Amino acid sequence: MAADGLKPIKREPTSSLIADQLREAIMSGAFPQGTQLGE
Repeated sequence: MAADGLKPIKREPTSSLIADQLREAIMSGAFPQGTQLGE
């Protein structure tokens, strides 16, 4: 039973979280065009 105002935790693999953050950074222009991203 969830308490009022609390939402279930969204479980995602770490790789998905990192990919989402990188995608957002690229789309927002945080990385200049042609920037190589390493591991």
